[in-house]
Amino acid sequence: MSVKMNEFLLQYYKQLRFNNMPAEVRAQFNVYLKADDFRGHMKDWKKELMTNGANNPIPDPTEVNGAWELSDAEWEKLFRAFQDAFRAMDADKKSFKDNKDANDFLNEYFGDLRLFSNGVASNDAEQEIQGNFKTFLENNRQVLEVAFKQWGLTNGDFSYSDLMGGIRDKKYNTSPKFQQKIKDVAQYVAYYMRQPDFVNSLGPNAQLNLPNFEKVEKGFDDDQIDPLKLDYFKRNHRDLLDTLNKKSKVYNVFKTYDKGKISKPLDEAKEKVNYDSKESDDYVPPKRDDELTPWQQLSKNIGDTWSDYMDKYTKLRGDRLYMSDSAKAIVKALDDKKVKMKPTDGLGKLVENTDAIKTNLLYKSPTATKHFEWMAKTLKELQSTMPKAFNGALQNGRQMRALVSELIMTAVRDGKMDEAKSAMEVLSVIHYGYTTSKIMDALGKENLTVFSDGKLSWNKNQGVQFVTNAMDKSIKWAFMAVGYGITIAGNAYNLRGSKFNQATGRMKKAHDDFVQKNDDEKNKKIAERNIENPLAQQRIQAEQNVMAQTGITDATYAQHEQAYNTADADAKQKLTAMNDADKRLKDANKKLESYDDLEQQIQSAKQASAKMQQDLQQLKNALNDPNTYNGMPPQVANAVAVDIQRQITDLTQQDNDLKKSLSQLNKSQQNLLTNPDIQNALNNRPTYQTNFNAAQASYKAAQQRADQLGDPVHKFKNAKDRVDEWNSQIDKRNAEIDNWDDKHNDKFQELMAYWDFLETGRNLHIGKLHSWTPGSEEEKQKNFNGSALFQQYLAAYGRVA
Repeated sequence: MSVKMNEFLLQYYKQLRFNNMPAEVRAQFNVYLKADDFRGHMKDWKKELMTNGANNPIPDPTEVNGAWELSDAEWEKLFRAFQDAFRAMDADKKSFKDNKDANDFLNEYFGDLRLFSNGVASNDAEQEIQGNFKTFLENNRQVLEVAFKQWGLTNGDFSYSDLMGGIRDKKYNTSPKFQQKIKDVAQYVAYYMRQPDFVNSLGPNAQLNLPNFEKVEKGFDDDQIDPLKLDYFKRNHRDLLDTLNKKSKVYNVFKTYDKGKISKPLDEAKEKVNYDSKESDDYVPPKRDDELTPWQQLSKNIGDTWSDYMDKYTKLRGDRLYMSDSAKAIVKALDDKKVKMKPTDGLGKLVENTDAIKTNLLYKSPTATKHFEWMAKTLKELQSTMPKAFNGALQNGRQMRALVSELIMTAVRDGKMDEAKSAMEVLSVIHYGYTTSKIMDALGKENLTVFSDGKLSWNKNQGVQFVTNAMDKSIKWAFMAVGYGITIAGNAYNLRGSKFNQATGRMKKAHDDFVQKNDDEKNKKIAERNIENPLAQQRIQAEQNVMAQTGITDATYAQHEQAYNTADADAKQKLTAMNDADKRLKDANKKLESYDDLEQQIQSAKQASAKMQQDLQQLKNALNDPNTYNGMPPQVANAVAVDIQRQITDLTQQDNDLKKSLSQLNKSQQNLLTNPDIQNALNNRPTYQTNFNAAQASYKAAQQRADQLGDPVHKFKNAKDRVDEWNSQIDKRNAEIDNWDDKHNDKFQELMAYWDFLETGRNLHIGKLHSWTPGSEEEKQKNFNGSALFQQYLAAYGRVA
């Protein structure tokens, strides 16, 4: 099934931009892709622009039955979009005369013998302009030249001579401005020829050989596109489309003249695949080389391994398992060498180092970056609006609960549930670490020298110093272990009161408003469904009646469609044959334009000569008829006879001149026939006309047959599609109500439960989010299903009194 031009252009430019992603940018995107960690439109890139990890090909609108095939009508629409833009550019090319790229693009595709050109006069219009229209302007120049100035058709920049010279040179086929000028002339003169005063000013012969002004005015209708040009355009469309994407100097000019027909989808594609703009959520930074030296990298790996397996025992903290990868990434970023934040530094340092943390995250996780941006922005606002709770949150459980309450209200208001959950998890981790850091930093800075004091006599020997140093380190580790035990007790006391336990507290009004709004929206949807579903049922019944009238059923539809497709294919073949016959006839007519023009002049001259012969005979009869002079005095009768004789003489002279012109016209026409092409065209034109008439009749009959078969098929298909659509809408409305409560859960309660879940077991580092069992922290995190655990907790949370 073919697609619309706009749909194709949007997909084409999205795929083109994606496939042209620089290697260093693609390397970083592959990191996101592997982790399935996206933001902005990145998830759409994977879904719409990739298949099995590889880029999709550029959409091909010429592929028959392909996903992006364009119908003939849509191809013509795209052709005209370019043609109209080029015509407008050409008419205004002075405005970008210094833009070489834009001028080269215009000149490559637009002009005589180019793919696109100005509209040219039809055969009928051409004959009329060069025949009666030009003659009329020449014969009545004295009156028309004055009138045209009064009407504003001519002025100091465009004279009557310019008009006649342009007609002589057929400038109307090359200049849009001149083409419009002769249309205006035809329109104005046609109007004033209906005004008696103007007609009288032209003289008694004004109505002789009057032009068909409508043929001139409407003779430039170029709805028909040259099939050869359209075929070339289909084969080379990528060159034009790619140039607009690649060359900004060309595109910036082109988009001014295309009325958005092509530029709008291109701009939309840039917005949806905007990996190179730092201001966009789609931004993908080029993958940077690791800044660590090989030795630093090795040391880092060793440190990670020790931390991964052993730190939980030496620091009595267990392995912290994270609900959110984003929260884990943010916590890790806080310990980055550019930030080096400890919980004792307070939340203020997190806000102060927002840019450094965000820069570090950008290369790790787009989602974590997005979540941190929201967290930092929200905390900064809370730092200003509730400084007491902000500054005391890490030291006092109730202050932390107040801070989290505001964070929850902001998240529900802004629809930032995922961002809030990441922020709360980070706060929970920092919350626990506050007391830990405060005590353990003090112990860790102390150098114990109980046995290794250099002043003691037994430490003079290096071998003994090694032993005494080891003894002092053992004592320090013992003190550190005691210190960690103290922090556990300290946390249990100092950080109590942070959990909500279902009490909304300061959120009560916001929560009540949320519940009321949810109930109101549900009731509104129910009311809408009760109105819309019966109306949809009525529409369905009406469409089913249409389906029944076609005589087609679901069981017979395929058979009827096949019959129509066969007839339609036959009509298209006959249309091609008719177009071929029409082209041969038009080619012959074009070759015979001069011959036909002479033939028209010859016939006009013969008619004029015959008219003169009639007038001469009437004058001669009058001269010799006594009744002509009845009642006249001899002197008057003689004067009348002399005048009649003078008229006979003048008319005879005119007739002789006309016969000479006719003889010259015949001679010119015979000279044309010495050209074999013209002679062959003249000989074959009757056959071409007969063949075209037969092909046209055959096509009309075939098309009528296809229309007869296609009409019920289309009616049935369209009606069935509407029935399916309305049934789908009914099902969708019913499902929305049926699933309302599941999809519109209490967001306040969910976030409160999430915070309480995070805080459960935090003080003692036990429970679902902490593990003391041997093994790798990384492996445990990989196998940790935090979402399922929270859903269990949330279900129970709703039943807690």
